[in-house]
Amino acid sequence: MKDRLKNKLNYKKVLFFFAHPDDETLSAGGTINKMCLNNIEVKIVIASQGLLSRDSQNIKNIDMHISDLREACEVLGVKKKNLIIGNFKDNSFDNEPLLKLTKYFNKLLFDFKPDAVFTHHKYCTNIDHKYCFEAALICTRPVNGTMIDLYSCETISSTTFNRPYNFDPSYFSVLSKENLIAKKDALDKFRFEKNKFPHMRSKKFIEINAQFRGAQIGTDYAEAFSVINLFN
Repeated sequence: MKDRLKNKLNYKKVLFFFAHPDDETLSAGGTINKMCLNNIEVKIVIASQGLLSRDSQNIKNIDMHISDLREACEVLGVKKKNLIIGNFKDNSFDNEPLLKLTKYFNKLLFDFKPDAVFTHHKYCTNIDHKYCFEAALICTRPVNGTMIDLYSCETISSTTFNRPYNFDPSYFSVLSKENLIAKKDALDKFRFEKNKFPHMRSKKFIEINAQFRGAQIGTDYAEAFSVINLFN
């Protein structure tokens, strides 16, 4: 199977839309790195600063957490100007109308004008992930001649736990060893997110998962995605 991101789709600009810091790395870090190395302009939008739903005391760690995010994106190859961080409340996206998140994302989408959008899967266990998917689906509707490809990601440590398990990948992004190393090194930047194996948010599991997805298509490493809309 040839890698369509490189050999067929020929995207020039791609937007990744996620709920929390580290979602970009866990969901698509290898693909983000590959795109950056192939001179595709990548913008990452993180809707929430994260952490605060776990413990109110974590507010003192927010600045460090955002610094970790910036360093991780730099490791992946994303330009500083292309990282956008929102102020939606962690794990409480459902406390506000979906319209608010949709308008926020739609403005960014209109300004950047990407060829494709990658976001969370509809059936993640995390409510913020579900809201990001719904907002992306609404904003990428093919209206007024606008056609933006939409992909759902496998967010490690979230998508896996939904029951029944509904993530059915229909697109595989082949990763090089270099892409995988970048993904693992990016996770290593997150002081409040990385864990030791057998936790899924560990460098060892990231490699195991990449090998598993790669083996499904006969290659060493891959990331898996679900195609929602494909127009090209």
